[in-house]
Amino acid sequence: MLSFTAAVFLTKGRMPLAAGTRLGSYEILAALGAGGMGEVYRARDAHLEREVAIKVLPERLATDAAARERFEREARAVAALSHPNILSIFEFGNQDGVAYAVSELLAGDTLRSVLAQGRLPSRRVLEYAQQIAQGLAAAHEKGIVHRDLKPENLFVTADGRIKILDFGLARQDLARARDDTASPTLSRYTDPGTVLGTVGYMSPEQARGATADHRSDIFSFGSVLYEILTGERAFQRETAAETLTAILKEEPKELASLTASLPPALDRILRHCLEKDPAARVQSARDLAFDLELIAGLTSSGAERLVTRSGPIGRARVLGLGVAFLAGAFTAAVSFGAFGLLGPSGPRGPVFVSATLPRDTRIPPRLTQSYLAISPDGQQLVYPVQTGDGTSQLHLRPLSQSQGSPIAGTDGGFMPFFSPDGRWLGFKDPGAGKLRRVSLAGGAARDLADVTFNGGGASWSPNGTIVYAPDLGTSHPLLRVSADGGGPQPATTLGNGEVNHLWPQFLPAGDAVLFTVERAGKSFDDAHVVIQDLKSGARHLVVEGGTHGRYLSSGHVVYGRHNALHAVPFDLSRRRLTGASQVLVEGVRIDAATGCAHFDVSASGTLVYLPGGGRAAERALVWVDRSGKAAPVTESGRLYAESRLSPDGRRIAAAIGAADDDLWMIDIATGTHTRLTFEGENGLPIWTPDGQSIVFQSDRGGGPYNLYRLAADGSGDVERLTDSPNSHSPNAMLPDGRSLIIIEQKPNGDMDLSVLSLAGKADIRPLLHTAFQEYQAAISPDGRHFAYVSNESGRAEVYVQRFPSLGSKIRVSVDGGLFPTWSRDGREVFFRSGDRIMAAAFSPGAPPSVSRPSLLFQGSFGPSFEQVSDGRFRMVRLSEEESSARQINIVLNWTEELRRRFRR
Repeated sequence: MLSFTAAVFLTKGRMPLAAGTRLGSYEILAALGAGGMGEVYRARDAHLEREVAIKVLPERLATDAAARERFEREARAVAALSHPNILSIFEFGNQDGVAYAVSELLAGDTLRSVLAQGRLPSRRVLEYAQQIAQGLAAAHEKGIVHRDLKPENLFVTADGRIKILDFGLARQDLARARDDTASPTLSRYTDPGTVLGTVGYMSPEQARGATADHRSDIFSFGSVLYEILTGERAFQRETAAETLTAILKEEPKELASLTASLPPALDRILRHCLEKDPAARVQSARDLAFDLELIAGLTSSGAERLVTRSGPIGRARVLGLGVAFLAGAFTAAVSFGAFGLLGPSGPRGPVFVSATLPRDTRIPPRLTQSYLAISPDGQQLVYPVQTGDGTSQLHLRPLSQSQGSPIAGTDGGFMPFFSPDGRWLGFKDPGAGKLRRVSLAGGAARDLADVTFNGGGASWSPNGTIVYAPDLGTSHPLLRVSADGGGPQPATTLGNGEVNHLWPQFLPAGDAVLFTVERAGKSFDDAHVVIQDLKSGARHLVVEGGTHGRYLSSGHVVYGRHNALHAVPFDLSRRRLTGASQVLVEGVRIDAATGCAHFDVSASGTLVYLPGGGRAAERALVWVDRSGKAAPVTESGRLYAESRLSPDGRRIAAAIGAADDDLWMIDIATGTHTRLTFEGENGLPIWTPDGQSIVFQSDRGGGPYNLYRLAADGSGDVERLTDSPNSHSPNAMLPDGRSLIIIEQKPNGDMDLSVLSLAGKADIRPLLHTAFQEYQAAISPDGRHFAYVSNESGRAEVYVQRFPSLGSKIRVSVDGGLFPTWSRDGREVFFRSGDRIMAAAFSPGAPPSVSRPSLLFQGSFGPSFEQVSDGRFRMVRLSEEESSARQINIVLNWTEELRRRFRR
């Protein structure tokens, strides 16, 4: 029998709202039920013509300002989660003193009702457990702790999906509990010393009245899982007091005495969840979900054999692997550095490995490409590491060792790639704007070619040629250069409607290259992976809808799409597919804005990748004060890129989308987002001083990026300002609004600063055209000086010069700098160095001078920023996935799994 529910497990209660009552655009249809702090109704959405559930505060709390504030705050917090295993909150409103939250209307039953029908099959148990863990992980990553996880708050939909309910949106007081099937609920908010939760499912720290964090939910999860597996409650006793004592001091019955079919690994996970000490439990719901997925794969294949033989670092671990490989069975699961456990002959089947970076380090946020590389023999891994001070360097980690070490000469390096013999490493130095190579045996790095801050991949052929993408943000074909240096030459040619050629890989003979074609107006999930013969120029389509393709000697092409790795069998000699594609690895980090799939595969079959779910859409627009404290601009989380505050401070023009696709206007007061552009890829908005127009770059019509102007209210036609074979990017509007400093980027990657006249004919005159790269200009409020970035010192640094007549330049940054901007009074220059925001005092005297820069704050924010009138900064806060990556997943002998999958 199907039932309907919303954000609470419902009980009988008084229903003050009659059928036909309207709340906003919603018409009440019928009462569903009530709890101690919520009344729930079935309603109809007149706008979207669908049925929803509406929860309102009960009459006794309707006049309680604190209760209303908490109700709204928690509704908005849960609404931001947007996860398939969490009840979706659509809207919050307040009408005539009635505070209400609108959610999806669910068809199905609570898990309590499902369990009452009898024991579940083991496959279903694992499915439900994985979904609960995944929902908790999404909530915890948003800083939301459930605190009352139990079967009543878990809903099984008609199609078998778990939905987690009641994230603090409804709390039942002990005296008002009316559900005879549930344990009593103690509910007095979360202050230390207050008992909160459901007796029988609460954690020991909740039972003691101590502060409960996300690990408390993991204990409650263990209690729920125990009951699903055994049909008995883990700590249920005759009275609530006895139950609390059992939670604090006793262990549940041994699972082996209650069920004989339990996989041993699941038994270990369950006991690990039910540790009394939070520090001894599974520490992350995300790791818990990964472990459950691993067990599901092993159990389904009957191949649960875990490596336990002693090795260089002790015994292999099962828990906390953090690997989400959902496609098949594996012979072992080991911790990184335990390769000695596998014996001299190596693994006979795929083996999972998880590498976690040391505390206070991480894979750098995606301000540039944080790309991985595995050596051709599969024995050495290279990856960028960022330390607490914001500096980064490439690290080399032999797979036979448990620690990596920095590679000299690779400070700030990204996009590593090996030479075919594994003795050399190529990489991009974004600060210097160079493609470089360095010997892994030691020695100085050597410059090979110019690239931009955003170079898009490179590959080294057996004949000593390197092919690379010089830029991501402008239209470019692939270029090639000798591994000994010299002038670059075009390797490919952009076709009609093609924006960029990216992420190349030489095929084994070195006579052809596999690469990604970014298409105008399309996301990278709709990109093409192609092969081009370098001599004849003939091109062959391999994948239609994917990015970052890699050919494997097993006869497959692997590529990224929808945050997963797909594989398809491919006949290299005939350049054609020989079968259908399959999803091989879920949960792989793929940059929606650049098409970079963060993985690599060696010739020997070792796969390395960064886990992730593509949650860049959870970026937030924020105000940040000089201490680094952030406050949201709007409640909406989207894929924000470049954004600018209007001169009157009431609106924000922002590029939003997978590749800065479109410009949107955001009303700060209401949070309303209005789309302004509908053609091509558009980005880098710049306001005119009167707030009436916006200048931006776009590739509409194909070809390089040019500059356009449109009315800020979206009315009228878009005006084209430039038409050039060079790509143009707007940088800084002059105070009089008559001119604009722009970047001109040539097809060979050279960048110079020019001034575009906006009065009358759109003329362009040079500003800084040198042998070096100049970019990211910012004009002072009085228009007499400009800050910019140049690589003339060998790395990217911030400088200041007079404007418009140039004089002697002043270097502002000391240890590298990017994205300069001015204070509102023109007395400070701000810039970023890594993830640090720096400030230098500026004196415009004769001659002008700057102080030594000092640290303002440090954090995971998007690259560009600006100071607003109250002294705070408008910034974009990166998503959790972008800002805190510390894990690298590795699968040894992965091509064996490919062969097995495609033999079926």
